[in-house]
Order: sequence, then structure tokens, then C-alpha cells
Amino acid sequence: MAKKGLDSKIIISTAAQLVEEKGYDHFSLNELALKLGVKTASLYNHIEGIQEVNSKVSHLAVSRLHLILEESIARKERDEALMSLTMAYRDFAKKNPELYKAVIKLPSSEDDQLKESGAQVVEPIIAILRKYALNEVDMIHFSRALRSAIHGFVEMEEAGFFRRHDANIDISYEKMIKGYILILNSYNN
Repeated sequence: MAKKGLDSKIIISTAAQLVEEKGYDHFSLNELALKLGVKTASLYNHIEGIQEVNSKVSHLAVSRLHLILEESIARKERDEALMSLTMAYRDFAKKNPELYKAVIKLPSSEDDQLKESGAQVVEPIIAILRKYALNEVDMIHFSRALRSAIHGFVEMEEAGFFRRHDANIDISYEKMIKGYILILNSYNN
């Protein structure tokens, strides 16, 4: 049952797939081993346990989201970059709901290194906000407001709160972001 070529990268990639199938924090090493076609004991040659797997899956989720956000703002400025980033962020959360949960749970992690890696998600937002006439403290406020708006919208959408009305959900999201951009552009320190 041993699988030649098994390494940590393959284990974590497969664990990420399992997270999307079963849910964040809802899979076992036994299930992971079964999916990989190995004995559970074989996993311990590459990982210490489920906590390490969860931590590395969270790192992977952050890396993927960070890359997507960076790509979304490439060669774009200010409003266009902000709109593109927010669309990419929501798209990631919708297509990868369980990996998104791994990203959102980072601040409550006891792993300091993992918490620090979560800052990667904020970097592209701050990079855009630096293009506006904001001081450092206001940049933090606007970053928090944007992330809260995006996350709140994504959570409410996933929970089904927007299904009861005829208004297009995508247009609602776009209007929310355009409103944020309007406030940002009219803000005067």
C-alpha cells in the first residue's frame, strides 16, 4: 500500500483537496492516508500530526489567496486595482469556501508563524491604499473596513441571506465596492 514519491507537498496538496470535500477541521489522518493510498503510519514519515497538516493547509490557503490578489492588481492603479482585488477576493472565497475558512481562522490560531503569514492577505490591500492620500492610521481603518465589508458580504451570501430578493447579488457586491471607493476618494484626512 506504500506510495512511492510521497512527500510533504503532496500530502498538504491532498489535504487541501480533502478540506474542500469534507470541510475545514472535519477530516482525519486516516481519511488523508486513504485518499493518498498509503497507511496512516506512513504519513508520520513526513508530518508530525493533524495539527501540522491543518497549519500547512492554512499556509497554502493564504499563499493561494495572496497570489490571486497580487495577480488581480498587477498593472492596475487605485480604483481599478481595488475593484479587481475585491472581485478576486470574493471569487476565491466562493470557489474555495473551506480554504477561505482556514484563512479567516488565522487570527485565532495559537501558531504565531501562521498568524504572521495571514498578513500576506492584507499586503495587496495596503499596496493599493498607499496610492490614496491616507496617513498610516487611516490606511489601517480603510483596510479593516474593506476586509469587513468583503467578509460580511461573502458570509451572508454563503448563508443564503441574499436569495430572497430579485436584485442581482453580483451587482449588489459591485455597488458596495463602488460605494467604498467613492468614500475613499472623497475622504479628507
